[in-house]
Amino acid sequence: KFIKQEGDTVTAGEAVAWVDDENYRLTVRQDQTAIQVAEAALARTRVAAEHTTSELERARNLLKSGGITDRDLKSAEVAQRDAAAQVALAEAQLAQARAVLEAAEKRLRDTVIRAPIGGVIEQRFVNPGAYVEAPTPMFTIVDNQRLELESPVPSADLAQVRQGQRVTFEVNSYP
Repeated sequence: KFIKQEGDTVTAGEAVAWVDDENYRLTVRQDQTAIQVAEAALARTRVAAEHTTSELERARNLLKSGGITDRDLKSAEVAQRDAAAQVALAEAQLAQARAVLEAAEKRLRDTVIRAPIGGVIEQRFVNPGAYVEAPTPMFTIVDNQRLELESPVPSADLAQVRQGQRVTFEVNSYP
Protein backbone atom coordinates (compact mmCIF):
# COMPACT_ATOMS: atom_id res chain seq x y z
CA LYS A 1 0.00 0.00 0.00
CA PHE A 2 1.26 3.46 -0.82
CA ILE A 3 1.15 6.33 1.61
CA LYS A 4 2.75 8.84 -0.75
CA GLN A 5 2.06 9.57 -4.40
CA GLU A 6 3.93 11.29 -7.21
CA GLY A 7 4.45 14.97 -6.43
CA ASP A 8 4.25 14.50 -2.65
CA THR A 9 7.02 15.92 -0.47
CA VAL A 10 8.81 13.47 1.83
CA THR A 11 11.41 13.78 4.54
CA ALA A 12 14.30 11.37 5.02
CA GLY A 13 13.10 8.28 6.92
CA GLU A 14 9.41 9.00 6.34
CA ALA A 15 7.22 6.01 5.46
CA VAL A 16 6.23 6.06 1.79
CA ALA A 17 4.73 2.58 1.40
CA TRP A 18 4.28 -0.66 3.28
CA VAL A 19 3.97 -4.34 2.59
CA ASP A 20 1.15 -6.49 3.96
CA ASP A 21 2.61 -7.51 7.32
CA GLU A 22 0.09 -10.11 8.55
CA ASN A 23 2.38 -13.10 7.93
CA TYR A 24 5.30 -11.28 9.53
CA ARG A 25 3.26 -10.44 12.64
CA LEU A 26 2.16 -14.08 12.93
CA THR A 27 5.78 -15.24 12.64
CA VAL A 28 6.82 -12.84 15.41
CA ARG A 29 4.06 -14.20 17.67
CA GLN A 30 5.11 -17.76 16.88
CA ASP A 31 8.75 -16.97 17.66
CA GLN A 32 7.78 -15.26 20.93
CA THR A 33 5.99 -18.46 21.93
CA ALA A 34 9.08 -20.50 20.99
CA ILE A 35 11.06 -18.37 23.44
CA GLN A 36 8.54 -19.13 26.19
CA VAL A 37 8.88 -22.85 25.45
CA ALA A 38 12.69 -22.60 25.50
CA GLU A 39 12.59 -20.67 28.80
CA ALA A 40 10.38 -23.36 30.35
CA ALA A 41 12.70 -26.10 29.10
CA LEU A 42 15.68 -24.27 30.58
CA ALA A 43 13.92 -23.90 33.93
CA ARG A 44 13.09 -27.60 33.90
CA THR A 45 16.66 -28.65 33.12
CA ARG A 46 17.99 -26.35 35.84
CA VAL A 47 15.72 -28.03 38.38
CA ALA A 48 16.95 -31.44 37.23
CA ALA A 49 20.56 -30.23 37.41
CA GLU A 50 20.06 -28.98 40.97
CA HIS A 51 18.60 -32.34 41.91
CA THR A 52 21.50 -34.31 40.38
CA THR A 53 24.00 -32.01 42.12
CA SER A 54 22.39 -32.69 45.50
CA GLU A 55 22.25 -36.42 44.70
CA LEU A 56 25.95 -36.36 43.85
CA GLU A 57 26.74 -34.67 47.15
CA ARG A 58 24.61 -37.24 48.95
CA ALA A 59 26.40 -40.06 47.11
CA ARG A 60 29.81 -38.67 48.14
CA ASN A 61 28.72 -38.58 51.78
CA LEU A 62 27.34 -42.12 51.58
CA LEU A 63 30.55 -43.39 49.99
CA LYS A 64 32.53 -42.05 52.96
CA SER A 65 30.27 -43.89 55.39
CA GLY A 66 30.24 -47.04 53.25
CA GLY A 67 26.57 -46.75 52.36
CA ILE A 68 27.15 -47.05 48.57
CA THR A 69 29.76 -48.45 46.23
CA ASP A 70 32.24 -46.53 44.10
CA ARG A 71 30.19 -47.57 41.07
CA ASP A 72 27.09 -45.79 42.48
CA LEU A 73 29.18 -42.63 42.97
CA LYS A 74 30.39 -42.79 39.36
CA SER A 75 26.75 -43.09 38.22
CA ALA A 76 25.84 -39.99 40.24
CA GLU A 77 28.78 -38.10 38.71
CA VAL A 78 27.72 -39.06 35.18
CA ALA A 79 24.14 -38.02 35.92
CA GLN A 80 25.37 -34.63 37.21
CA ARG A 81 27.56 -34.05 34.09
CA ASP A 82 24.63 -35.03 31.86
CA ALA A 83 22.35 -32.59 33.69
CA ALA A 84 24.91 -29.80 33.25
CA ALA A 85 25.10 -30.59 29.54
CA GLN A 86 21.29 -30.50 29.32
CA VAL A 87 21.32 -27.04 30.92
CA ALA A 88 23.92 -25.85 28.41
CA LEU A 89 21.81 -27.27 25.56
CA ALA A 90 18.66 -25.55 26.86
CA GLU A 91 20.55 -22.25 27.18
CA ALA A 92 21.76 -22.57 23.57
CA GLN A 93 18.23 -23.37 22.38
CA LEU A 94 16.93 -20.29 24.18
CA ALA A 95 19.63 -18.11 22.58
CA GLN A 96 18.74 -19.59 19.19
CA ALA A 97 15.03 -18.85 19.72
CA ARG A 98 15.87 -15.26 20.64
CA ALA A 99 17.98 -14.86 17.49
CA VAL A 100 15.13 -16.23 15.36
CA LEU A 101 12.76 -13.72 17.00
CA GLU A 102 15.15 -10.84 16.30
CA ALA A 103 15.28 -11.83 12.62
CA ALA A 104 11.47 -12.03 12.47
CA GLU A 105 11.12 -8.62 14.11
CA LYS A 106 13.55 -7.14 11.57
CA ARG A 107 11.53 -8.62 8.70
CA LEU A 108 8.41 -7.06 10.25
CA ARG A 109 10.14 -3.66 10.52
CA ASP A 110 11.23 -4.01 6.89
CA THR A 111 7.59 -4.09 5.76
CA VAL A 112 7.61 -0.29 6.06
CA ILE A 113 9.42 1.32 3.13
CA ARG A 114 11.00 4.62 4.09
CA ALA A 115 12.34 7.48 1.99
CA PRO A 116 16.14 7.38 2.02
CA ILE A 117 16.33 11.15 1.43
CA GLY A 118 14.05 14.13 1.70
CA GLY A 119 12.59 15.64 -1.47
CA VAL A 120 9.71 15.24 -3.87
CA ILE A 121 8.47 11.93 -5.27
CA GLU A 122 9.08 12.43 -8.95
CA GLN A 123 8.00 9.01 -10.19
CA ARG A 124 6.46 5.82 -8.81
CA PHE A 125 7.51 2.62 -10.60
CA VAL A 126 5.15 0.06 -9.02
CA ASN A 127 1.42 -0.12 -8.47
CA PRO A 128 -0.46 -1.31 -5.36
CA GLY A 129 -0.60 -5.10 -5.21
CA ALA A 130 2.49 -5.58 -7.37
CA TYR A 131 5.02 -8.23 -6.35
CA VAL A 132 8.31 -6.49 -5.60
CA GLU A 133 11.68 -7.91 -4.60
CA ALA A 134 14.90 -6.15 -3.73
CA PRO A 135 16.46 -4.29 -5.55
CA THR A 136 13.41 -3.24 -7.56
CA PRO A 137 13.15 0.57 -7.55
CA MET A 138 9.82 1.82 -6.26
CA PHE A 139 10.20 5.60 -6.44
CA THR A 140 12.43 8.34 -7.74
CA ILE A 141 12.85 11.03 -5.11
CA VAL A 142 14.38 14.32 -6.17
CA ASP A 143 16.01 16.68 -3.69
CA ASN A 144 15.42 20.08 -5.32
CA GLN A 145 17.46 21.79 -2.61
CA ARG A 146 20.61 20.26 -4.02
CA LEU A 147 20.96 20.21 -7.78
CA GLU A 148 23.92 19.54 -10.02
CA LEU A 149 24.45 21.59 -13.14
CA GLU A 150 26.63 20.46 -15.96
CA SER A 151 27.19 23.16 -18.50
CA PRO A 152 29.79 23.67 -21.18
CA VAL A 153 31.96 26.78 -20.80
CA PRO A 154 33.58 28.25 -23.88
CA SER A 155 37.37 28.07 -23.63
CA ALA A 156 37.59 31.85 -24.06
CA ASP A 157 35.58 32.31 -20.78
CA LEU A 158 37.39 29.59 -18.79
CA ALA A 159 39.80 32.03 -17.11
CA GLN A 160 36.85 33.81 -15.43
CA VAL A 161 35.49 30.63 -13.79
CA ARG A 162 36.65 29.98 -10.18
CA GLN A 163 35.90 27.13 -7.73
CA GLY A 164 33.14 28.11 -5.27
CA GLN A 165 31.95 30.93 -7.54
CA ARG A 166 28.19 31.65 -7.40
CA VAL A 167 26.27 30.83 -10.57
CA THR A 168 22.77 31.95 -11.49
CA PHE A 169 20.82 29.95 -14.05
CA GLU A 170 17.28 29.18 -15.21
CA VAL A 171 15.70 26.17 -16.89
CA ASN A 172 12.28 26.00 -18.49
CA SER A 173 11.07 23.03 -16.40
CA TYR A 174 12.08 24.59 -13.06
CA PRO A 175 12.24 28.38 -13.31
